[in-house]
Amino acid sequence: MQSYPNPSAFPARNCGMLPWPPPRNGIITGRTGSRPTVGKDADVRMVDGTLREERGNIRVALKAGFWYVACSFLLKAIAFLTAPIFTRLMSASEYGDFGNFSSWQQILLILSGAELYSSVNCAYYDFKDTFDDYVTSCMGLSLGIAVLVLTVFYFFGEQIAAWTYIDRRHLLNLALYLALVPLFLLKQSRDRVLYRYKMVSWFAAASILMGTLAATVAVLYSADKLTARLWGQFLPPIILGAICGIILLRRSHVFRWSYCKYAMRIAFPLVINYLLMYLLNSSNTIIVRR
Repeated sequence: MQSYPNPSAFPARNCGMLPWPPPRNGIITGRTGSRPTVGKDADVRMVDGTLREERGNIRVALKAGFWYVACSFLLKAIAFLTAPIFTRLMSASEYGDFGNFSSWQQILLILSGAELYSSVNCAYYDFKDTFDDYVTSCMGLSLGIAVLVLTVFYFFGEQIAAWTYIDRRHLLNLALYLALVPLFLLKQSRDRVLYRYKMVSWFAAASILMGTLAATVAVLYSADKLTARLWGQFLPPIILGAICGIILLRRSHVFRWSYCKYAMRIAFPLVINYLLMYLLNSSNTIIVRR
């Protein structure tokens, strides 16, 4: 017979809302029972055989806040420091075309990604026992939208290029970004909800650092500097998006349409809000290009 440690061996602040003894697979579900208490409103789960306080814990929240601030500062600093480099390496026309591409990329990302990652935070509370199933369901819906986007780009590439003033040879880069970066955002949202801000920070830093380094080297040694910067800047996020999709699939293979409907009810209203906000902020770039 498998033996379990005595519940009294754990300090009161580390035990709470847990059935006892723990299940054999080491994963706590929502079953009820006699439960000791962890700090007020804390959410505690058994993960990998150990007690882990995920939410409602000040110490964990402070660590998460530190990593969030550090990562945000690093990313802003990189963008600020590299802007003068690219303005000197690229012509005014090439730099303007890159800005136009980036603006349309972010606008179309809001539409193609459907802001599904925004629903992950709410879903954590409503689907705790099947949280990874929810995330992979959102991923399936996102990939379905991506297939639709790729189809539109394939059949209407000329019209899209003419309307957005993006060279058609750059549409493949745009299509891959719209298809795979939403998976990166889903993975980041999942880790953020679970207070895994170290993982969030490492992935975000890797995306920015690799993209900036690759873009700088490519622009230095390429005659077509616009194409070099586009692929150098956005290929790392595309690759990381594919990696994040594989990681999420390893956690769950479940797809449920009910989860997708839940996500759409939360995310779709945000699409309009974010789209209008971004259009307001970037309309000057698009209007000047036209």
